[in-house]
Amino acid sequence: VNQFEAHPLLPSAAAVAACRASGVSVTAYAPLAQAAPALLQASAVQGIAKRLGVTPATVVLRWGLQQGWALIPRSTNAGRLAENLRALDSAAALSEEDMA
Repeated sequence: VNQFEAHPLLPSAAAVAACRASGVSVTAYAPLAQAAPALLQASAVQGIAKRLGVTPATVVLRWGLQQGWALIPRSTNAGRLAENLRALDSAAALSEEDMA
């Protein structure tokens, strides 16, 4: 397992490719980019969230899951912890276009 920061603003493509080539699993820490407005308020993320009826954070977490990564989102807020779990719901599944 290799753990490093990874999210749509920092996809760490070279590190991910090296891990995959070596059969090493990727664990992404800070998958919400520390809740960066540039990510959670991005028009693409907002549009997908609205279409799917989920939060922008759910969209971003689902993006990481669909990359095949283990994720380590951080929160002590019970509501946000529950929200993070929604990324596992099949209703939050992203299309190929959403993943681009």
